[in-house]
Amino acid sequence: MIAKKRKWNVSSNYLITLEANNPEITSKGYIGKLRSNFMGTEYHLYSNGLNPKKKEAEISNVREEMATIIYV
Repeated sequence: MIAKKRKWNVSSNYLITLEANNPEITSKGYIGKLRSNFMGTEYHLYSNGLNPKKKEAEISNVREEMATIIYV
């Protein structure tokens, strides 16, 4: 398993995948992503589903929040 920092994001955003040779959202080994808030005090781990705010999102393909990490 590897994590790749995604460029051009305001906050930290990491793609998590099982494929070291093809670390992309479109790869077969894509697991999900880890996102932080602007300050880096909260991290959320999401599954590989779609953002519920997107119009293509349906209940069957919406991502789930798997974990939250909060630093005080």
